[in-house]
Amino acid sequence: MNNITATVKHSDGFSAPRVVIQNPGQVPAPEMISSYVDVTIVFEGRYERVPDRDAMKEQLVDLPGSRDNYGVLIHSLPKYISNVKLRRLINDLKKDLRFIYTTDLEEDVYEGFGGGVHLNDF
Repeated sequence: MNNITATVKHSDGFSAPRVVIQNPGQVPAPEMISSYVDVTIVFEGRYERVPDRDAMKEQLVDLPGSRDNYGVLIHSLPKYISNVKLRRLINDLKKDLRFIYTTDLEEDVYEGFGGGVHLNDF
Protein backbone atom coordinates (compact mmCIF):
# COMPACT_ATOMS: atom_id res chain seq x y z
CA MET A 1 0.00 0.00 0.00
CA ASN A 2 2.87 2.36 0.71
CA ASN A 3 4.20 1.94 -2.85
CA ILE A 4 0.77 2.54 -4.38
CA THR A 5 0.22 5.63 -2.26
CA ALA A 6 3.65 7.05 -3.10
CA THR A 7 3.01 6.49 -6.81
CA VAL A 8 -0.35 8.29 -6.70
CA LYS A 9 0.93 11.18 -4.61
CA HIS A 10 3.91 11.78 -6.90
CA SER A 11 2.32 11.12 -10.31
CA ASP A 12 1.59 13.74 -12.92
CA GLY A 13 -1.98 13.96 -14.10
CA PHE A 14 -3.66 13.93 -10.70
CA SER A 15 -4.74 17.35 -9.52
CA ALA A 16 -4.12 18.41 -5.94
CA PRO A 17 -4.94 17.43 -3.36
CA ARG A 18 -3.92 13.87 -4.14
CA VAL A 19 -6.05 11.76 -1.81
CA VAL A 20 -5.55 8.02 -1.41
CA ILE A 21 -8.48 5.99 -0.11
CA GLN A 22 -8.27 2.35 0.92
CA ASN A 23 -11.49 0.39 1.05
CA PRO A 24 -11.43 -2.86 2.98
CA GLY A 25 -15.20 -2.32 3.41
CA GLN A 26 -15.01 -3.04 7.12
CA VAL A 27 -13.02 -1.92 10.11
CA PRO A 28 -9.52 -3.31 9.49
CA ALA A 29 -7.06 -4.46 12.11
CA PRO A 30 -5.04 -1.45 13.32
CA GLU A 31 -1.82 -2.85 11.84
CA MET A 32 -3.44 -2.92 8.39
CA ILE A 33 -3.93 0.86 8.33
CA SER A 34 -1.19 2.52 6.37
CA SER A 35 -0.01 5.88 7.60
CA TYR A 36 0.37 6.84 3.94
CA VAL A 37 -3.35 6.43 3.19
CA ASP A 38 -5.54 9.50 3.66
CA VAL A 39 -8.93 7.82 4.16
CA THR A 40 -9.97 4.29 5.11
CA ILE A 41 -13.53 3.09 4.46
CA VAL A 42 -14.59 1.30 7.65
CA PHE A 43 -18.04 0.17 6.52
CA GLU A 44 -19.46 -0.60 3.10
CA GLY A 45 -22.87 -2.16 2.85
CA ARG A 46 -26.62 -1.96 3.02
CA TYR A 47 -28.38 0.69 5.08
CA GLU A 48 -29.95 -1.97 7.34
CA ARG A 49 -26.50 -3.22 8.34
CA VAL A 50 -24.94 0.10 9.36
CA PRO A 51 -23.61 -0.32 12.90
CA ASP A 52 -25.11 1.98 15.49
CA ARG A 53 -22.92 4.74 16.87
CA ASP A 54 -21.79 2.82 19.96
CA ALA A 55 -20.79 -0.23 17.91
CA MET A 56 -18.96 1.92 15.34
CA LYS A 57 -17.16 3.90 18.02
CA GLU A 58 -16.07 0.69 19.75
CA GLN A 59 -14.68 -0.69 16.48
CA LEU A 60 -12.74 2.51 15.77
CA VAL A 61 -11.22 3.00 19.22
CA ASP A 62 -7.96 1.15 18.46
CA LEU A 63 -7.39 2.65 15.02
CA PRO A 64 -4.75 5.33 14.45
CA GLY A 65 -5.61 8.79 13.18
CA SER A 66 -8.74 10.83 13.70
CA ARG A 67 -12.25 11.00 12.28
CA ASP A 68 -10.71 12.84 9.29
CA ASN A 69 -9.17 9.53 8.21
CA TYR A 70 -12.35 7.43 8.07
CA GLY A 71 -15.52 7.08 6.03
CA VAL A 72 -18.45 4.83 5.12
CA LEU A 73 -20.23 3.86 1.89
CA ILE A 74 -23.90 3.05 2.47
CA HIS A 75 -26.11 1.66 -0.30
CA SER A 76 -29.71 0.44 -0.44
CA LEU A 77 -30.96 3.50 1.39
CA PRO A 78 -34.77 3.24 1.54
CA LYS A 79 -36.25 5.34 -1.27
CA TYR A 80 -38.72 6.95 1.11
CA ILE A 81 -36.47 7.52 4.12
CA SER A 82 -37.52 10.65 5.97
CA ASN A 83 -35.19 13.61 6.13
CA VAL A 84 -35.28 13.32 9.92
CA LYS A 85 -34.15 9.69 9.86
CA LEU A 86 -31.42 10.41 7.29
CA ARG A 87 -30.21 13.42 9.28
CA ARG A 88 -30.11 11.32 12.47
CA LEU A 89 -28.00 8.68 10.71
CA ILE A 90 -25.59 11.29 9.35
CA ASN A 91 -25.37 13.16 12.65
CA ASP A 92 -24.51 9.93 14.48
CA LEU A 93 -21.89 8.87 11.95
CA LYS A 94 -20.23 12.26 11.54
CA LYS A 95 -19.21 12.26 15.20
CA ASP A 96 -16.68 9.52 14.40
CA LEU A 97 -16.27 9.71 10.60
CA ARG A 98 -15.62 12.55 8.19
CA PHE A 99 -16.73 10.99 4.90
CA ILE A 100 -20.23 9.58 4.46
CA TYR A 101 -21.58 8.44 1.09
CA THR A 102 -25.14 7.16 0.72
CA THR A 103 -27.15 6.00 -2.27
CA ASP A 104 -30.54 4.40 -2.77
CA LEU A 105 -29.19 1.94 -5.35
CA GLU A 106 -29.84 -1.67 -4.31
CA GLU A 107 -28.36 -3.54 -7.26
CA ASP A 108 -25.27 -2.77 -9.29
CA VAL A 109 -24.36 -0.23 -6.62
CA TYR A 110 -21.07 0.52 -8.39
CA GLU A 111 -22.69 1.18 -11.77
CA GLY A 112 -24.19 4.59 -11.01
CA PHE A 113 -25.24 7.00 -8.32
CA GLY A 114 -28.99 6.48 -8.00
CA GLY A 115 -31.58 9.11 -7.30
CA GLY A 116 -30.86 9.69 -3.65
CA VAL A 117 -27.13 10.23 -3.53
CA HIS A 118 -25.48 12.07 -0.71
CA LEU A 119 -21.77 12.66 -0.37
CA ASN A 120 -20.95 14.40 2.82
CA ASP A 121 -17.63 15.76 3.96
CA PHE A 122 -17.93 16.94 7.52
